[in-house]
Amino acid sequence: MVTIKYDRNYEILQDVLGNAEKRGITDPGFLATVGSIRHNLSDFEPLPRLAHLQLVYEKQPYYGRHLRFYNQAPWWYRLKFEVPEDAPPHAVLRIGAADYYAEVWLNGIRLGAHEGYFKAFEFPCGEAIRRGENLLLIKVSSPWDEERCLGGEEPRCVKVVRHMMKGTYEHADSFGCRDLNPVGLWKPVEVDFYERNRISEIHVTTEPGENGEGIFKADVTFDRGISPVRLRLSEKKTGKCIFTAQSDSGHFDCRIDGIRLWQARERGEPALYTATFELPEDGRVVQRVEKTVGFRRVELIRTAEKTELYLNGQRFFIRGTSYLPSFYLSEISPARLKRDLEEMLALGMNTVRVHVHVQIPEFYELCDEMGLLVIQDSDLNWTFDDSEEFLPHILDVWGQMLTMLGHHPCIAAWGAINEPNEVLADRYLNTLPGPQMEALAQKLCPGIPVIRGSGTMQDLHTGDSHNYTGSLAGAHTHYLDGSYRSAEKLNTEFGVDCPPSPHDMADLPELSRRLAMTEEHWQRLADYQYRLVKYFTEDYRIRKYRNIGGYMQFLFSDPLPQTFYGLYDFRGLPKPVADAVRESNQPIAVILRHDTEAKDLWVINDTTAAVSGSLYVCVTEEEGRVAAERRIPVTVGSDSAVRVCDFSEVPERCLVLLRLLSEKEELLAENHYRNPLLHPAHPEGHPFNLDCEYGMPLYR
Repeated sequence: MVTIKYDRNYEILQDVLGNAEKRGITDPGFLATVGSIRHNLSDFEPLPRLAHLQLVYEKQPYYGRHLRFYNQAPWWYRLKFEVPEDAPPHAVLRIGAADYYAEVWLNGIRLGAHEGYFKAFEFPCGEAIRRGENLLLIKVSSPWDEERCLGGEEPRCVKVVRHMMKGTYEHADSFGCRDLNPVGLWKPVEVDFYERNRISEIHVTTEPGENGEGIFKADVTFDRGISPVRLRLSEKKTGKCIFTAQSDSGHFDCRIDGIRLWQARERGEPALYTATFELPEDGRVVQRVEKTVGFRRVELIRTAEKTELYLNGQRFFIRGTSYLPSFYLSEISPARLKRDLEEMLALGMNTVRVHVHVQIPEFYELCDEMGLLVIQDSDLNWTFDDSEEFLPHILDVWGQMLTMLGHHPCIAAWGAINEPNEVLADRYLNTLPGPQMEALAQKLCPGIPVIRGSGTMQDLHTGDSHNYTGSLAGAHTHYLDGSYRSAEKLNTEFGVDCPPSPHDMADLPELSRRLAMTEEHWQRLADYQYRLVKYFTEDYRIRKYRNIGGYMQFLFSDPLPQTFYGLYDFRGLPKPVADAVRESNQPIAVILRHDTEAKDLWVINDTTAAVSGSLYVCVTEEEGRVAAERRIPVTVGSDSAVRVCDFSEVPERCLVLLRLLSEKEELLAENHYRNPLLHPAHPEGHPFNLDCEYGMPLYR
């Protein structure tokens, strides 16, 4: 098989009147007259690079009315490419990614259409492809939704009935921009040429069996009938081959002895294997496809009292964050992902929720290797078309995600719908599309649980909650109020927003002027974000397994310059809140339970090894006088939370230092609190004072 990649020399025009197809643009003879009055179209112009079009053409692609025109009419991509005379007889054209609707013509012949934005798609070329010059046309669009939904007049959000499986567009609620809707062909076109047959897709599932064996199943799909195919399974780390098999039909159902389980990093080694599929012809391999796999079992136990994750038969307490590094996938690099994931591990995270989007493939490969669990959302968000006619569109894009990602051992759960419209939630979760989405997931990815409607904790198909007390719940709320927290079983969103410091915003003059924030004002906001995230994190940890199965802070990093929920800003610079997570979120943590009074001391151990040693406590008043100092023997079992002792010796203004030391005097955990009993007030006016032009909170 020969693959040719075409990653340059594209041309583009916008079909402003939406009539290019009617006027004959797909006819190869159209080239001679395009741009004339007869056609009433723009000329094709060279496209500088393949990426979302806002990134290609705008110096500022993140907010503003100037972005709206990108989605008001379709775009046509044109590529002239050469096929060698000696190319093999059969060809498949593959498009790396197009956002969101795409239709494809080759030499005037329509090959087909695709819906989605994250997955490669392909069409057999048949007689359409020629030796010598070829003309490819791709029509791409990502239109606006115009229908307003129930509740769409509320002040904080622009709410529409969504007709695309594309969660990250048109927010305008301090988490995005009213005018931002990514569009474009953003990965190259490739053509595979082959002699007799070709592997088009491989669907793999794995699970642990009994007595150390692994169950490996795969179905190989071909372009032209079926062919024999060989399988080799090797340890990814060493390359050692542990199993081989051959199938004449492309179906494998194997039991493999001696496999090692994939584990989260803090539970062991994330053992990985490479499954290599080879297509032989005449004694030689003409195609080789590799997939990284692992063997693990995940369960999500959901009852009226609890929601808990089990990994390989053991309870697993989730310490996580939500991740959406950019609204534009085409500006995400593997290097950026690696940096972010390494920092998550350094902050003590063991799980990451991919928030209402599908990330590029390298993300999941890195999570596999690093031992980070992933809760993977679909793009179904808020309020959407719930008609029978729209259901096939939902299942199509949902199925693309399942087949693309289901073999990754890092996937711990699927999220079907994010924050379903409250009025329609019962229908969404129990009539359409929730049951159908879960059934498809169970068919394609057996053993991976589905969260039908994230944020609806009372529904037993869901079980998780989103808690914005002291934040989006309104200025009348404060993080000390624990009434909602006490009812949670698994938190998958909590947090509050804070912009970068005025110094770090200085090179964004439009945003800085609109924020009009002094250093003192920013410091109050930063302190509130720091204290809320620290307080929630520690409260969840203290109640580990008693009524909470874990928590997920929202959000790891700011996806836009004007969206501020992150521990890190848009450029990757840490905010003070990152220190709060570093202090309170490690696998082993020491915590002072407090509100307006100090209560007691706790040690939390999420590892599988018991901890013995001593807890050192020092309370220093503002003038430097030591008000209290203790050293307390401590023994904490594996995967547990232990109340060490009462501790109330904390004046209003002081520094509290906690250190957990092993029997060999090694530092196991450290935490500190400055004036822990003096809590900042919820910022006045937050969260309902917004600038909808920027989609940005104003805090005044």
